[in-house]
Amino acid sequence: MLVFCDTSTLSALAKLEKLAILRSLYLEIHIPQAIYAEGTAPRAPSALRLFLRGEPDWIKLLPDPDSLLPEVAHLDPGEASAITLAWRRRDDSLLVIDEASGRAVARALSLPHTGLLGILIQAARGQLIDFEETVTQLRQTNFRISDALIEEARQILRKD
Repeated sequence: MLVFCDTSTLSALAKLEKLAILRSLYLEIHIPQAIYAEGTAPRAPSALRLFLRGEPDWIKLLPDPDSLLPEVAHLDPGEASAITLAWRRRDDSLLVIDEASGRAVARALSLPHTGLLGILIQAARGQLIDFEETVTQLRQTNFRISDALIEEARQILRKD
């Protein structure tokens, strides 16, 4: 399975110093050039800039698609590229995306997708993180996530 990732999840995990979770869960992450550009831009978190500039061997940089799906015209270039690439490999891909508009497009296209919270649930199930500690750290960043979603994640983990 190919895992395509958007910038927001990478940024949040970089701020939490937990990017290794992605490698543990998926071995490789694929990002289009537009995501790399966003992640290495001056406004990106310094931890993410340093990480991406270090060219980790498990992050696979892909060229942006020559043409984008019409459904992504209103999204930023990184999201549009990631969604288009995932759609082209939809039979064997997972899209990691957090922005509401991008997730709406992924749902409309029936693309398998998850977000940061889904990643944290998987990591907690695999005993890679302490969920409560990580959520506490996440709330100290500028990543927006509702209390209701966090509670839903807790309920999922309680059922396990």
